[in-house]
Amino acid sequence: MNIAIRTDCSTVIGSGHVMRCIALAEEFLLQGHNVIFVCRAIPGHKIQNIIDKNFEVLVLDGFEKYIARNEDHNTWLGTTENIDAEETIAALADSGDIDWVVVDHYGLNCSWENSVRKLNCKILVIDDLLYREHDCDLFLNPNFNDCKNDKMNINISGDIKLLGPKYVFLRNSFRQIKSTFLSNKLHKILVFMGAGDTGNSTKGVIGALADFKNLEVKIIIDASNKNKFALLEQCASIGFKCMVEPENFSQLMAESDLMIGTPATTTWERCYLGTPSILFSTAKNQIPNGVGAAKSRIAFYLGSVNEESLEKMQKIISFLEKRFFCLEIMRKRAKGIVDGYGVSRVVWLAEMRGKKLNSVNSMRPAGVDDIDFTFALRNEYEVYKYFLNPLPVTYVSHKYWFEKALKGKDCKMFILEKKGYSVGVLRFDIKTDEAVISISLVQGSQGKGLGKLYLEMACEWLEQNCSNVRLVTAKVKKENVASSKMFVSAGFVKQANSVYGLSLI
Repeated sequence: MNIAIRTDCSTVIGSGHVMRCIALAEEFLLQGHNVIFVCRAIPGHKIQNIIDKNFEVLVLDGFEKYIARNEDHNTWLGTTENIDAEETIAALADSGDIDWVVVDHYGLNCSWENSVRKLNCKILVIDDLLYREHDCDLFLNPNFNDCKNDKMNINISGDIKLLGPKYVFLRNSFRQIKSTFLSNKLHKILVFMGAGDTGNSTKGVIGALADFKNLEVKIIIDASNKNKFALLEQCASIGFKCMVEPENFSQLMAESDLMIGTPATTTWERCYLGTPSILFSTAKNQIPNGVGAAKSRIAFYLGSVNEESLEKMQKIISFLEKRFFCLEIMRKRAKGIVDGYGVSRVVWLAEMRGKKLNSVNSMRPAGVDDIDFTFALRNEYEVYKYFLNPLPVTYVSHKYWFEKALKGKDCKMFILEKKGYSVGVLRFDIKTDEAVISISLVQGSQGKGLGKLYLEMACEWLEQNCSNVRLVTAKVKKENVASSKMFVSAGFVKQANSVYGLSLI
């Protein structure tokens, strides 16, 4: 597929939108798709960073007088939505047919999306603001926000809303790190207040940490930070190490006992690595995430940076120095929130809803390399809520079950594929002349007739390879209406107690 991503970065916007779009682009590229970025050259842009990741960037002209205000998202674009849409369409004119346009920008909403529909493409919107109206095919809000449908002004074709941390995008540099916690005391603190730290919150945090002489404190700042040189000097005078956009940011985060930052994109990276944090919000849109992190007990949220909140931060650090076990508890909770498969889930959905899908459906025996896919699918809420055990499972318990199932003579497990891309799992548990069948599909592939096709394909395989089996049965919960209809459409007949049967005689 051909994917175009429209996003921006500036000293006001910050870098979070671009960073998560790079994570999405990396996954699309990994799956064999082409990705093109469309960005505007405004002060503090990260265009070169995107190019350094080997992505093509179509650059829209900047403005001599670009004045963006932190809380006024309408100023972030620097022009009107209609003009930006026209320039985006023109920039993509020589890029071939566009299958998906991904937009991650607080300055763009339904007006822009309606105009871009001229490309005859599908649209994925990434937005964590609840009050904006959108017209898209997929809508993603990965934050802790209260994302109930009646609180969102969203018009979505197909009604696919991807809500919550399970859809968080993580860059490859984070997904490749396996954090190990060897500390038994609070020693290493990492500070990063975001690329868009226009209020210079970093200065206040550094000053409040100056008295903790026994701690190893490292400060990270963005290259576009207008206070960069003053902060470098402040750190040098105290004895803190200050780094400007270090390449090993993810490793530094993994090695830290505690991080001080904002409830922005790095929230999810900290969760994945299990790094506890103290959070300050530098923009209004970060507040719900900060509150959500505190409610989940993975962070201390202290509001905006001021004298009172900085004093609270000092007290918390002093408390944690004496009670390190609290950090251990926070780490375990944090790692349970982000599993690292969010970006894969979104790419699966884009594949399934793309306008140029190969119609070839296939199934193959499951192997040891399929453990991560089966684990992610098993822990999809829309999947496990219909299981006899309607709860998510740990990776350790799934690994034990999965390896046992692969070795079992009476268990036949298959990975269901579309265009060579995993979209589901099907299993037979065989007892003498009866086989119990179960099937799970990734979100977005239901309702397309795929389930019926895979059931027919699997039963045909069973008939040819297991001649002793005479009856195939499926246990379906009464409330799972969609699955009941799927089995009936594949020729199964309803029996007693929500059991469906298919005779192979």
